[in-house]
Amino acid sequence: MQTLTLRRLGGDPPWYEVPAAAARAVADDVFQSDRLLRDDGTLRLSPANLFTAAEKVIARGATVVIAGGDEAERRCTPGDASALADEFRAAGRTAAADAWEAKHGDGAFAAIWVAKPQSATPRTGLAVCRVRARSLRVCEFEDDVSLARLEAALAGEGCREVLVVSTDDGAAAADVAKRCGASITKVPPASYGGPPQEIQRSLAERCGGDAAEEAARSVPPVALKACAAVLERLAATDPATGPRVLDFDLSLDDPTTCLRLDAATLRALALVDDDSVLALLRGHAATAAGRKRLEAWLRRPLADVPTLKARQAAVAALVDDETARQGTRRALKHRSCADADRLAAAFARESIPLRDLVATHALRERLVSCAAALQGDGLRDVKQAVGRAAKSLEKLALLVEEVVDVEALPRLKVRTTLCGALAQASSRRDAAEDALHEAVAAAEATLFPSQKKPAKRAKTTPKLKLEADDQRGHVLRVTKAGAAAVRKASHVTLLATRRGGEVLFTTKDVAKRASDLLQASNACSAASVEILRECSKVAGTFRAPLRNAARLVGDVDALLALAECASQRAWTRPTVDGKALTIEGLRHPLVDEAVSDYIPSDVKLGGDGAKNRCWLVTGPNMGGKSTFARAAALACVLAHVGSYVPADAAEVPLLDRVFARVGSADDPRAGQSTFVREMRETAAILKNATPRSFVVVDEIGRGTSTTDGTALAAAVCETLCRGPLSIFTTHFYALCDLEATTDGCVKNYHVDALVDSEELTLLYKVEAGPATKSYGIHCARLAGFPAEVVEDAAGRLAALEKEGA
Repeated sequence: MQTLTLRRLGGDPPWYEVPAAAARAVADDVFQSDRLLRDDGTLRLSPANLFTAAEKVIARGATVVIAGGDEAERRCTPGDASALADEFRAAGRTAAADAWEAKHGDGAFAAIWVAKPQSATPRTGLAVCRVRARSLRVCEFEDDVSLARLEAALAGEGCREVLVVSTDDGAAAADVAKRCGASITKVPPASYGGPPQEIQRSLAERCGGDAAEEAARSVPPVALKACAAVLERLAATDPATGPRVLDFDLSLDDPTTCLRLDAATLRALALVDDDSVLALLRGHAATAAGRKRLEAWLRRPLADVPTLKARQAAVAALVDDETARQGTRRALKHRSCADADRLAAAFARESIPLRDLVATHALRERLVSCAAALQGDGLRDVKQAVGRAAKSLEKLALLVEEVVDVEALPRLKVRTTLCGALAQASSRRDAAEDALHEAVAAAEATLFPSQKKPAKRAKTTPKLKLEADDQRGHVLRVTKAGAAAVRKASHVTLLATRRGGEVLFTTKDVAKRASDLLQASNACSAASVEILRECSKVAGTFRAPLRNAARLVGDVDALLALAECASQRAWTRPTVDGKALTIEGLRHPLVDEAVSDYIPSDVKLGGDGAKNRCWLVTGPNMGGKSTFARAAALACVLAHVGSYVPADAAEVPLLDRVFARVGSADDPRAGQSTFVREMRETAAILKNATPRSFVVVDEIGRGTSTTDGTALAAAVCETLCRGPLSIFTTHFYALCDLEATTDGCVKNYHVDALVDSEELTLLYKVEAGPATKSYGIHCARLAGFPAEVVEDAAGRLAALEKEGA
């Protein structure tokens, strides 16, 4: 199966039909059962079943297409499955949409072009396209032979698919993309070709406006080739045809404004995984846009001081003002804000659904409420931006009020005063609706003549309801208590029996009235079509303001999430332009969340010229060395995000990169053992770390002999101590001599422990000076080793120590 096409059936919740030609395969392969198959051979999926089916079908390399109903056709491919999140969100299944996006991303893909890839300083162009957000971000930079800057750029974007040239010149870029977790699509060299002027013209057409022409002309030549590959992909998947094309925002990115994090660092610090710092922060976000913005901020922390201080001031203002936080939260907790990204995309369509028009009216009201709630000097710029966004949607709101009967909300109705034919059709529909309800009441009185209607019915009292079935139209539904009476009645037509004993049925009168209502409703819809088409033409001109509003919803929600997290956990506001890394009462945010008695530690690196630039931390296994090192790196990243940090006080220097080499695993597909992968990651640090970087290296050299491991670890530590700030954890106690031989660049610290008889008590506090023992035997006992094995190991250790003495 190359493509699975589903048909929307509507309803609440909505249902999706798999055609008979594919239904059997889906039932067998996905659900391992044919019980879901209908008599006509089709298969119907609920949103939950759609999630399961789509995930399995896409994982097998097929495409899923959803069509029909009021919504646009949506296509999910193995490279870009993000469109299904829009489907869930349009159906009101926000949790499913968020879960899908967490697994499949937001539809971002990138194209890479490396000029002279064999040279020592290759020139790299990167174009990152987010189709749903309608953004195209382009950058060009000089790299090294390992393409380290490219890796940091890709890790910062979080793309699920990367286009690379199919020749050998694309091999190195493909390896980098794989390390960042992206799928690789190889495209021919011709995709990157064409005269520069032609590429610039196509780029300007895609992005629209005079400003886009100027921006397209300013794209550097190598990056322009990457843009060519993006444009070719868009021509096939997002054609620029139809009455209205949603323009892309073209921006030239400056990588120096961001703190660079490579893929290994993201993994080591658990920044954006399932159980991660991102998950901790996302729990405080109210909207999908806010959750996406938090991930973007964590992947690309700021290194630009003015922007960083402005964001930090906004977070601080929200932390200090609980009233502002609560008011902003109330404003954002509305479906119009949750759907802001989808609403902006919907306005590219020729006919905008009525519910989306109404949602923009609600969105503007929420922006007004949000602006009113944002108080304080630190929020002045944000408040003004939100206020301007609300003002830009004012005329759109007036248009909606003119077209939609606002007084009838939440029922969606076009104002009947706009068209005589619509007024007549609406009158007939209202009359048909009244007649249908009268027929239902008559049917209930006939079937259950002695039934009274107390304020609260008993469970055994028959309950008769009118419901809209997506295939049968309006039908009657009765609970199990009334099923027997319905089956005995001669004037009833039985339709179906559900689980639990409920019966669907109708009567001749109800069926006639339901048919009349359907005809009247269809007449109303037909009379409304032209009105909505004309309204859509005008509303479509508000695409740019809506996209800006959606962006601001994400920004405000992300700021609010950072503030809520800091407020609830007593985090502190860091200073980010200091000369030293000084943190008092440092805690790891995830471990602190999991335990109630976290023992914090202090750290002070740098500030003394060439001295005190590397902490060499020794101590027992499970003593907290790695957690302490990770916590310091996370504090640096969070500070550059603009967040508060888990500590009592913090001063962080403005960094250019953070590296973390912690606990590598092997990579059999790449033919790399744990040790080889560890060496490659460490080599990248040695090549790319600068005096403005912060490095965490955890127990390097364990995968080889003790002598080799000690020699390598000592050489790495001595090299790092004269450059970046670093924390170096190890069990090689010979390295403690480096404090004496590096003129104070390396300082010894340890995590302490107490031994009482054979009991080991870990204290977790980081203290000055080297550790005297690793307590490996005691840790084995704590881990549950059999007593005889522990005794044997202790005897062997004593013998080895005696030989060494």
